Amino acid sequence: MDHDAERVKELRRWLHAHPEVSGKEARTAAHLAEWLVQHAPPDRLVRGLGGEGLAAIYNEAAPAHQGVLIRAELDALPITETSHVPWSSQHAGVMHACGHDGHASCLAGLALRLHATRPQRRVTLLFQPSEETGLGAAAVVADARWAALAAPRNFAIHNYPGHPLAQVGCRPGTMACASTGLCITLRGATAHAASPESGRSPAAAVAKLMENLPRAAAIGEPLTMTTLTHVRVGEPTYGIAPGHAVLQVTCRSEQDSLLEAEVTRVRNLVAEHAAGFDNTIELVEPFAATVNDELAVQMVVNAASAASLACVNPAEPARWSEDFGVLLNDARSRYGSEACGALLLLGSGEAQPSLHDSAYNFPDSLLQPGITVFEHLCRA
Repeated sequence: MDHDAERVKELRRWLHAHPEVSGKEARTAAHLAEWLVQHAPPDRLVRGLGGEGLAAIYNEAAPAHQGVLIRAELDALPITETSHVPWSSQHAGVMHACGHDGHASCLAGLALRLHATRPQRRVTLLFQPSEETGLGAAAVVADARWAALAAPRNFAIHNYPGHPLAQVGCRPGTMACASTGLCITLRGATAHAASPESGRSPAAAVAKLMENLPRAAAIGEPLTMTTLTHVRVGEPTYGIAPGHAVLQVTCRSEQDSLLEAEVTRVRNLVAEHAAGFDNTIELVEPFAATVNDELAVQMVVNAASAASLACVNPAEPARWSEDFGVLLNDARSRYGSEACGALLLLGSGEAQPSLHDSAYNFPDSLLQPGITVFEHLCRA
């Protein structure tokens, strides 16, 4: 196992050094496919799933309706790395700041164990593209080959900075919030800065929206919030009164229905404060809530116990979003009451830089705990 552990660590560091953003994970997928074929050949390997996705199936002859699917992500983020580790990103402006290199390496390490000791169940390992944009899971489900790969039991891990190393966190109900970005564009008319009254500047409307759009989470209520992320009014000049503005916000909630209500609130505010302008609102990077099943959570608790890892029930869902909820919802629609699944958190250290921090680096010491939890879930 020591040799396998070193092999997985080397893989993780290679992935970290060669990150690719959503929709462009071709080299990442190809490297993982080659690695699997060489070190843990599956019964079947499906490439190009939902874009650049990869699926490896072990014990394919076992009944599909009793199968397990374990999912990890391929994509990185458009961030310039400042971790200064020897295996830092070799691609300018792109890095694995969310730990997907570690998640994918845990899945590869699991493949080594499934190859060495064949599972009784059919196990599908899904290396999913484009999680960061919220589009990857939906693209995988829409792929014509997905029906033959889907499983009733679905699990995924996400590392969790700020929490004790290898501490498992899992809760029934919402585990990660639903969210969507909104790009709000206001169009008026430019004018000379000496006679701004002859144009239609959106500046005053933008000021009103900046004041009223943001919404903080309220204590004691289901989490719902809106964050203003970007504002641009006109161009950076001195002689032109602006005639164009763009505001970007992110709405999030622990329930899909509450997210819809929050998006409606934003639309109504734009209609109220920007009524004199031609305005458009575009929804981008939508994520459904990731909702865990109680039975799957108990399986995670049992797996953590079998792996001798501490396990806690978080009081609140993670505020960030994960498109793993799409796979859970798809399993429920296919398998009904036989479906169960959960996203679990794995503490990556109390002093670990936060997710999407330019200094982030997935801890290698988290690889074997992640692999072991995955293995127990596959063999339960």
